[in-house]
Amino acid sequence: MQESLKIKVFVSPLVRSQLEMDVQDYKLRGLGELCNRIIARFPELEPMRKGESSEELYKNCPPLQFYVRKENADFLRFAQERNFKKGTLCRHYFEEYVNLSRGDRECFLQRDLLQKVNAAIEAKENLFIGYRDAVLHVAPCFVAFSPSRVRAYLVVCEEANRVSEAFRALRISHMKSVVADPKSEAFHLSSFALSKQAELFREHFDPFLCYGKEVLVRLNETGIDLLRRAVTNRPPFERVKGLDGVYRFQCSEKLAQIYFPQFLENAEILSPQSLREWFLTRFQKAMVLYRKA
Repeated sequence: MQESLKIKVFVSPLVRSQLEMDVQDYKLRGLGELCNRIIARFPELEPMRKGESSEELYKNCPPLQFYVRKENADFLRFAQERNFKKGTLCRHYFEEYVNLSRGDRECFLQRDLLQKVNAAIEAKENLFIGYRDAVLHVAPCFVAFSPSRVRAYLVVCEEANRVSEAFRALRISHMKSVVADPKSEAFHLSSFALSKQAELFREHFDPFLCYGKEVLVRLNETGIDLLRRAVTNRPPFERVKGLDGVYRFQCSEKLAQIYFPQFLENAEILSPQSLREWFLTRFQKAMVLYRKA
């Protein structure tokens, strides 16, 4: 891709560090690509006002340098028309970008793909989505965020025999391509049960799509103590009356596979059976590994 004007931007160490982390997290080619993607969408960010930014505050900060791509000519024209220094204007938009929540930054960088997603939702069509190392044929349902907008997700529906297996939440930052499939009706609109489930997930969203799903677990005293302390990814739970040490968790199998391995022998998965068998298989493999030692 052709490049043109080279710009030197003095930014704070905090802003530079966040930009560098985003380059790594979103697997971009470098700071130049990220900087160009930010200024390409400058109208979506809070505008800079005259006299708002002082070069004196940043004179001791090491400069960030990148080439402005020719397709970002509108940004250069805007700076010239407003009589803004290009480096100062870039710094303002970099700071505005960094001040967005992480989930909002993911959506900001994936705006072109999300526009195609929203068009498919409006048209009630399925999509082919390049996701990580696979291509998924899915119906987009809605965009949602984790608590504090730390992650952005696209909830989709796949063709499946059971409603419980049809939905998944995709990380928006991992989407690589979006192609419309106008020949097929959105999967989740093909039945009342699927469309109802999509609405329930929208109303009660969590990244693991736990709403309406239950896992029964028997804990010993050590397990009960660990349950009180292990709060990361802990699903909502209640003690089952009349059953000693048995707890009911509002939890998908995917979340259970992440949360409960730390309990080892202090927790027994009672149901669903498919999850119980998953743990049985994993512990058997671990047993074989340790017996070899």
